Amino acid sequence: MEILMQKENELAFAKFNQIPFLKSIFINNPLVESFIDPKYALNLLVQIALHKRFTPGVGVGITKGEKTAQEASNLLQMAILHGLVKYNGEEIIVKYQPTPEEQAQLDTFMFPLPLVEEPLKVKSNKECGFHSRRETCLLKVKHDEDICLDFLNLQNKIQYSINPVIAETVKNVWPNMVKQPTKEKQKAFDKYNKYAKIVLSYIQSFTSFYLVNKYDHRGRVYSTGYYINPQGNDWNRACIELYHKEKING
Repeated sequence: MEILMQKENELAFAKFNQIPFLKSIFINNPLVESFIDPKYALNLLVQIALHKRFTPGVGVGITKGEKTAQEASNLLQMAILHGLVKYNGEEIIVKYQPTPEEQAQLDTFMFPLPLVEEPLKVKSNKECGFHSRRETCLLKVKHDEDICLDFLNLQNKIQYSINPVIAETVKNVWPNMVKQPTKEKQKAFDKYNKYAKIVLSYIQSFTSFYLVNKYDHRGRVYSTGYYINPQGNDWNRACIELYHKEKING
């Protein structure tokens, strides 16, 4: 049962759902249908909705697909004139955004949740332990060179649980008590806390959970937990405890 639940979690909350979801929102926009290249227009609306703003150079790079840079540049200029996006002389800025309800749904397509079933054994660099998603155990730099998979498998087998007292009563606070955050940083921090509470509550409904681990290019190991992470700040770490406990006397 939990294996099925694990597979459903991996698919339902995966970040790769973001682009198809945004396409379903914007595909019926009249400006997309009337543009000289509707496929390009749809991709542009998706990318600007994700990034909110970018320079023209970056915009050309992430929207050109199989087109040449010049072709993509021409289409981007036409898209501005067509009213698909705004341009302030320096940056391309989002014009059409998801509704608050759609944004709430989009926000659920986030970083991988902790696993509620033990990760699969990692047998190559092209695996990391997920049950339904094939993902490398390497961060950023991908290669087929020999790495210690045994250590990853040992880390992946560690069984955790949520500390309910901390998760339910202690508030995560801005880390720098001297310098107050900007409005944008405070908004991002509040959003993080909102979804961290949701994830904590959801994972707490299971008896235990696991975290998939990956190597970076230096050989350092990082867990894939974002909202629940033993390598996070004081609050993140305090919310987690080992599932198997031992009483120490003396």
